[in-house]
Amino acid sequence: MELRGYNRGEAGLRADTLFIIARAVARRGAESRVRREIEALVAPTRAEPGCLRYELFVGRDNPGDFLFVQEYRDEAAFESHLRRGTSPGC
Repeated sequence: MELRGYNRGEAGLRADTLFIIARAVARRGAESRVRREIEALVAPTRAEPGCLRYELFVGRDNPGDFLFVQEYRDEAAFESHLRRGTSPGC
């Protein structure tokens, strides 16, 4: 899984939250299974303390290409998310 962290770059918006853009690509033949497993993580992750946003996108041309857009209150909330092991690849 590829993870990248970002802060807001637009003037006037809160810059203290942490955005994570993550991408995971399933192996050929495993797309449906991986999608089910990933979808099962969405609700529990959204309920985590400090999780402000957690969205899952699926590739139009590749159903095994998953993109996550996440926003956390701060770095500590994201680190807590990682320790819970509810991220694909954890």
